[in-house]
Amino acid sequence: MNELDFARTYLREYKEKGKEIEAKYCPYCNGGQRKDTFTFSINTDKHTFNCLRGKCGMKGSFKELCDKHGVEADYHLEWLEENGKSNKPVQVYIKPQYDVSKVSDTTIKYFNSRGISKETLENADIKSLNKDGKDYAVFQFYQNEELVMNKVRITHKQQVINGKREVKEWKEKGGKHVLWNMRNIDIRLPVIITEGMVDALSVMETKEMNVVSIPSGTNDLTWIDTCYEWVNSVNQWILYFDNDEAGEKLTKELVMKFGSYKTKIVKHELNDINDELKVLGTTYIKTVIEKADYIPVQGMTDMANVKITDPTKMERCITGIYAIDTYCGGYVFPSLNVWTGKRGSGKSTVVGQSMLKCVDEGFNTFVYTGELSAGFYKLWSYLQAVGNNNIVGVADRKTNITNYKPKEGFTEKVDEWIKGKMFIYDDTNTNKEERLLEMMLEAYKRNNCRVFLIDNLMTVKFKANANGIWRGQSDFIDTLREFALQNNVVVNIVVHPNKGNEVGGSGDITNAAHNLFWIKKTSDEGMEELQGYDGAVLIEKNRYYGETNVLSPYYFCKQSKRIYKVQESELTLGGGSWQAPF
Repeated sequence: MNELDFARTYLREYKEKGKEIEAKYCPYCNGGQRKDTFTFSINTDKHTFNCLRGKCGMKGSFKELCDKHGVEADYHLEWLEENGKSNKPVQVYIKPQYDVSKVSDTTIKYFNSRGISKETLENADIKSLNKDGKDYAVFQFYQNEELVMNKVRITHKQQVINGKREVKEWKEKGGKHVLWNMRNIDIRLPVIITEGMVDALSVMETKEMNVVSIPSGTNDLTWIDTCYEWVNSVNQWILYFDNDEAGEKLTKELVMKFGSYKTKIVKHELNDINDELKVLGTTYIKTVIEKADYIPVQGMTDMANVKITDPTKMERCITGIYAIDTYCGGYVFPSLNVWTGKRGSGKSTVVGQSMLKCVDEGFNTFVYTGELSAGFYKLWSYLQAVGNNNIVGVADRKTNITNYKPKEGFTEKVDEWIKGKMFIYDDTNTNKEERLLEMMLEAYKRNNCRVFLIDNLMTVKFKANANGIWRGQSDFIDTLREFALQNNVVVNIVVHPNKGNEVGGSGDITNAAHNLFWIKKTSDEGMEELQGYDGAVLIEKNRYYGETNVLSPYYFCKQSKRIYKVQESELTLGGGSWQAPF
């Protein structure tokens, strides 16, 4: 992608002045609160960009700008080709092998019973598969005119086989997760997206063919990464999802990832689109699509129109830490959590173990650690994951220090369990705040990371600020809070207290946080009740539930870096109060 292509795709309004492309709004700061215009420009000769707003000041190479949006800069690709280099490893997929045929009478009859005609099936190029004497419908997924995945659906009544109910749909092994029907889409027109292929076919029955379907469940967003450039090239989306909790959650996710300015929402009556086709007909479906609208602009709202929050239905992640789970509801989405305590108190240990629990709970995580290399963080984290039963001590002959590592074979087990679920900020990267924030946004958009850890505040390099480092820290914390709220994620940040036992150098840090957790040691003043324990988590601020000054004592195993709840050996506990699922 060159500079002009980038402007056409991502900058919306812009003007050309010689070798400069000036955008109406900066893609980083969006003009700030005053909506300053034409402060952002791209130089097509030097391949650089720059924002002149003092509070933004973002600048860099055009390649960095492209990287932020998940596309490739043409001049960089040319350099890679000239120097015989590869930009990134290529994911290997297995080419679909099923021997499919044109749509069969059995498949047609099945879909006819669901209100979908033979004409629609043929227009959508639905295929059939004969397997073990049974007929199945086949949805074929293409990317760049290449078949990359087959998904199969039964056309008969579900049966119980060997005590298990037969699955309705499955994907051929090794396929690439892309959107179904991409190759027939005109991206200049609004693109309707549904939860399933039958839903998409139901829309097609209205003669509206500019519709795609996600490849699998609502929690699987890997298709955004595999179709990243195509997804970003769509000018307008129309989300038509089920009227249930999963559909509402997916709607919120995609509005944030696509951008509210180019995403409309279909409001409809029944739960399922195919049910609406059978009960209410094609005219109804066409009407609700035509009435799709943008979400209301955030701002002042009539109180009578506000929906009361039900705390029992708030999305949260269990942390494995008793006090946080019991009195704060775990990690509640969205939230900004500040962890503090004296140096050496174990802040990194406790919050690091909670990140493993988040992975276990099904939430992808992102870690920035400014005090440890990626390799050392992995060692400590994997020791916690495998527990004391599955580690071995190795004496260093030069220093006589005993070092601990997972037993043979266990590192590979953790790798397999955690692959694609935990991402770490590469320690070869710069520690500048703007780059860290860019990577956090990429981790959320591309890898669906929902829980973040920044360890710690003092290792982040802030932008120059005339009001000093405390103002810089405060502004960064405000940015993290905004990031958490806008993207419905949890951000944990470790902050060292100063000599006066204040968190950071500014009260703004604790004011902005939803929760404040102190790590206390037995030796700390006023912690006599911790005698016999190794430490405790103290809840000092609890915005959602209000319960504070609650202690959660724990024991600590030096070898495995794990905390656990009761006074028994780790051997008895099977590795601590929480065990990784492998």
